[in-house]
Amino acid sequence: MKSIKIIAFLLLIVAGTASAQNRNNTKCPFQFLYHFGDAISDTGNSVRVLPLLPPTRSPYGVTFPGSPTGRWSNGRVDVDYVADAVGLPNIVPYLSMYDSRSYDGVIFSVAGSTALNTSFFESGGISTPPYDIPLDTQLNWFRSYLQSNCANQTECAKRQPSNSAVLFEFSELNDIGYALVQGKSIQEVTNYVPLLVEAQINAAREVIKLGATRVVYTTAAPLGCYPYILTALTTNDTSAYDGLGCLRAVNSIAVKFNANLTASFLALKVEFPSVNILPADYYATLRVPINFKTPILASAKNSKCPFHILYRFGDGISDNGNSVRVPPFGPILPPTRDPYGVTFPGYPTGRWSDGRLEIDYVAKAVGLPNIVPYLSIDASRSYDGVVFSVAGSTSLNASFLESRGIGVPPFHIPLDTQLTWFRTFLQLNCTSQTECAKRHPSKSSIIIEFAELNDIGYALVQGESIQEVTNYIPLIVEAQINAAREVIKLGATRVVYTTAAPLGCYPYILTALTTNDTSAYDGLGCLKAVNNVAVKFNKNLLLSLLALQAEFPNVQILPTDYYETVIAQIKLKMPLAFNADNPIRQLRRPSSGLTEFGDFNYKINCPSFRVGVEANNLRDWDTIPSYCKNYIKTYLTKNQWSLDVEALANEAFEYAATFEQDAYLNYCWVFDVEETLLSNLNYLASSDILD
Repeated sequence: MKSIKIIAFLLLIVAGTASAQNRNNTKCPFQFLYHFGDAISDTGNSVRVLPLLPPTRSPYGVTFPGSPTGRWSNGRVDVDYVADAVGLPNIVPYLSMYDSRSYDGVIFSVAGSTALNTSFFESGGISTPPYDIPLDTQLNWFRSYLQSNCANQTECAKRQPSNSAVLFEFSELNDIGYALVQGKSIQEVTNYVPLLVEAQINAAREVIKLGATRVVYTTAAPLGCYPYILTALTTNDTSAYDGLGCLRAVNSIAVKFNANLTASFLALKVEFPSVNILPADYYATLRVPINFKTPILASAKNSKCPFHILYRFGDGISDNGNSVRVPPFGPILPPTRDPYGVTFPGYPTGRWSDGRLEIDYVAKAVGLPNIVPYLSIDASRSYDGVVFSVAGSTSLNASFLESRGIGVPPFHIPLDTQLTWFRTFLQLNCTSQTECAKRHPSKSSIIIEFAELNDIGYALVQGESIQEVTNYIPLIVEAQINAAREVIKLGATRVVYTTAAPLGCYPYILTALTTNDTSAYDGLGCLKAVNNVAVKFNKNLLLSLLALQAEFPNVQILPTDYYETVIAQIKLKMPLAFNADNPIRQLRRPSSGLTEFGDFNYKINCPSFRVGVEANNLRDWDTIPSYCKNYIKTYLTKNQWSLDVEALANEAFEYAATFEQDAYLNYCWVFDVEETLLSNLNYLASSDILD
């Protein structure tokens, strides 16, 4: 029973809290783990509430650790894999701990527990198990633990919520399940949804106010697929079941709950913008093994990939060579010359990077190496995937933007045109019957990614207000949902969506909308108002995707969170967390500097490149662009570099002077010398920048 749930939790950790960090080479960004929830993560609390429960005897625990421990499984549960993945092995159930010992995490989850308290159910004539420990009681345990004695000062600091990841997981929807099997109707239990959401949001708000900076929540599982629900609500009406044999009406409740929960957590993110609030989609993830009886992310090394071909729609994040093939300006775009492609594959290919793109890593991971840009395909050849993405593209078509006086790059290929390419590709002659079968949408995974929100970015830098571009959101969402609906009707069974990135952190936005109003920036130097547009877009997109999932229950619709992933990367790259009052606030990755004619604006590009390098906030580049060499040489050999080092030293000194000694902590001060220059002396000399 537990094996299918492990997948979802591992996806959560890899994509969210640890930013796919491997503990062997990157320090985990948190030191402690707290977990609230039900049986999915109960490692032994329920059997300490009621010692006669089944997990006290065989076969529970026979494969791990070799004897019963209170886990509702014959082996590991999700949190055991998480503990191993993040390098925090000593995570224990709350009811087993001792004040005098040191731990890496505490589990407050209890099997069979509910988000609502017992009195609510008793008032409605609904009974709950005697070992049910509702969320409010689990929060009391959490508060008690924080107030308990520490083993030492290090332990006191380690267990603080600010140093932890806090996980909320009530994905089994026991509140709904108990009511349904005891005679409550679908309509009656649907009325519980806002109460359940409110309980979880209030709990998250409380732990944030106690200092938590990383909160993960899970959506509800497809309750209509659970055996006890199928047994209690069995019916001869075959239309009540979907293609997986699950009860449609019950799963619709879970979908409605997930839509409300996701929207409420997005609102909480706006309320607490500096807190990482990360979703994990249990609903879509658990339907995958039910459907295929195989792991969701099959490794090419040890398991057959569940799809044969990959299709990708989007913008510059995944364009591996289309934009440079769009006439008339494509062949003269920057990615046709150095330094693009210098680290992979060794020469320019049209990727907007000096090396690999995300799609290259995906191709390797799923064992589909031959993924090519659409404009390079030869109908006589066989491929593992086709990329329709084009740098600078939008979800809305050019006529809409032009009607509002908004210019777009001449190589811009909007989503509707990319869909036309897709339909054309499907109709091309195949090299063989096998190839025809392989390229069919039902055998594919389709990724729709317009994370850069170019529709909104172009409008903002050309004078549209925040309010005006906010009005674009429902139009952009509709365009993307219609695209997904079309590929599904063409046969697609796996559709992956990406949320928008934090547009307010993008260099060209920071350059175009720069202001002396320090309150306009957040702690990362990003523009708050622009990022709020992205957050609102993501909220609308996720709600629409959940509705689409209800419309097509047999299709896997899987969201990926670009917003929090990019924010996490910015934080990891920043040597110091500058506050809004710091004059050195805009740590920018390099702007492409492109004008609408495809040439360079050197004034924007080279200074942005230099600042990005010095702030360690630069991705996808490890050489100095040839057109910036003179700029960099002037910067280093004249007076500006010395002045900048002096200014940074003064800032560090003033920052250090604000600290007061904490009785529980010993501070270690690291003064970061200008190692960026020192470590690159040989390279700079060989590049004729330093004579």
